[in-house]
Amino acid sequence: MEKDVIISIHSIQDLSSDEPQVIDFMTLGKYRKDGEVARLSYDETEVTGMAGTRTGISVFPGEIIVDRVGTVSGIMTFRPGLTDNMAYRTEYGQTNIGIDTRAIRQDFNENGGKAEIDYVVNIDHMSVGRNRFELTVREDKKEN
Repeated sequence: MEKDVIISIHSIQDLSSDEPQVIDFMTLGKYRKDGEVARLSYDETEVTGMAGTRTGISVFPGEIIVDRVGTVSGIMTFRPGLTDNMAYRTEYGQTNIGIDTRAIRQDFNENGGKAEIDYVVNIDHMSVGRNRFELTVREDKKEN
């Protein structure tokens, strides 16, 4: 059964030449747990620079897939030891990037949970930065 949830995201982008960029935000979304797979979705906002994009996340044992559709489109697969090469489309054009997953941690149940991803982004086989992404999902217990 799909539930209304509150999704908290903490992201650190450590580009080699600048101070790390930290993004923290909360948003409303949908969540369901199908056996061993947790699925959630939410609409991006101006905070992430991807307003007009719908993000879906599927959390499998040992793997997390992020699927974006809208002003930004692309499917990212995070699995330790895997370098995922993907086409990343924005309103300005397309670029090919590599996602080199260093580590993932995940713990989800029927009510929500938490995932952490540590990965390196490559463009044309050159590292452009290391990212750490933490996602927390909890039920939206609305008062009636």
